[in-house]
Amino acid sequence: FVFAAAHGVSVFLVETGMGGTLDATNVCRRNLCSVVTTVAKDHTSFLGETLGEIAAHKAGIFKERCPVVLQRQCPEVMQVLLSRAEELECPVSLVDCRQVDVVRQNYEGTLGLKGEFQYENAALAVCAARCLKKQGFPLTERHIRDGLMNAVWRGRFTKIGDLPEFWVDGAHNPNGAAALCATIQKQFAGRPIFGIMGVFRDKEAAQMGRLVSPYMKKMVTVTPPGNRGLPAQELKQILETCCSDVCAAPSVEVAVQKAVAWCRCQSRAVMIAFGSLSYLKDAEQAYRDCLAVQDV
Repeated sequence: FVFAAAHGVSVFLVETGMGGTLDATNVCRRNLCSVVTTVAKDHTSFLGETLGEIAAHKAGIFKERCPVVLQRQCPEVMQVLLSRAEELECPVSLVDCRQVDVVRQNYEGTLGLKGEFQYENAALAVCAARCLKKQGFPLTERHIRDGLMNAVWRGRFTKIGDLPEFWVDGAHNPNGAAALCATIQKQFAGRPIFGIMGVFRDKEAAQMGRLVSPYMKKMVTVTPPGNRGLPAQELKQILETCCSDVCAAPSVEVAVQKAVAWCRCQSRAVMIAFGSLSYLKDAEQAYRDCLAVQDV
């Protein structure tokens, strides 16, 4: 906030770290627009066990009479969000399937951010931008188009290289894993996939494993950095209940080396590292180091 004030920014986009009501970013007393993406179960020890409880925390970013933009939600979540918006007299814009389809038709294959789930996110961004336009900001359709096509967010289904093809994705909970699976179905149907997975201890690793395992020909587990990282060996034991070919790697570097070696022996194989964002930079560096050694 100090940085934004010092540089005189016209619009400051603030992402809550967790929830909303109790998040530090909620010191902001008035919003130009409050935006809520898909609400899923995460941080349950802090936000509650049900989607309704979590949604109540998310609605904590709503401010009196400030516009709200919502992504489509399950009924339980929508009821909580709309009820809070009504209490605060917030005008609500809801991104529906029709708006998502329009974005998909206009930007098929050209969105800067890849992944099937990004069409819904893009529709939400368009709705938020138009909300700002109504408040007098000089946004044109060209601005919106350029923004969608040039957006970059490393770690959100990002392509790292082609030899072999390597993608990283911060799918760190079941909702993210489901979105990753939808993208795999769309983009990599019929291709053998080597998955690298590393998650924190407080994540629902078993459920994530059940979702992704049907799409993975082979998997290797890694330990994300820090005290929260679930040890690779423990994650391997969890995944063994649903994945027929899984092993644990002593480091991210070894995991990437295994993936590169395997993929180079398979026709049209793809590597995907997913889970905690905290280790993806190491995975990218390990991939580049591996290719550099082989080039020499």
